[in-house]
Amino acid sequence: MRARLAVLAAVAAGACRTVAPPPPAAPPPPDWVRRIPDDPKWLYAVGISGPTPFLSHTVDNAVERARGQLALTVESDIVAGTLSIERSGGATTRDTVVAVAAVSETTRALVENAEVVATWVDAAGSCSPDPGTAYALVRMERRAPRGR
Repeated sequence: MRARLAVLAAVAAGACRTVAPPPPAAPPPPDWVRRIPDDPKWLYAVGISGPTPFLSHTVDNAVERARGQLALTVESDIVAGTLSIERSGGATTRDTVVAVAAVSETTRALVENAEVVATWVDAAGSCSPDPGTAYALVRMERRAPRGR
């Protein structure tokens, strides 16, 4: 009799148990993850970092990669302008290399001060193959070249 009561109590307890609701759906990614903003006043770049053991490192890596992308954009514009000016002035190859090195230092200084606009971590893996991937959006003000 005792065994029957124990079984009956176990069945009754299981029947009364409520099922936990499913977890909420992951929020959609911000628009800038899929399409970099286009703004005449600001130059934007996005950096991506796969997951690391520490979330703060993942986000920091994404920010640094975004700054690197911004530097590539800024430097390629400046170098192209520098090279065309150097060539029209009849400069030697050595002069051009010195000009490019100076541009790199200037670019690095500018990009280090780029503003971090937003970060987002894809916790669910909805935009990336690895859950925990971080995205960072940085920007810097566009400036008209001198003498134009």
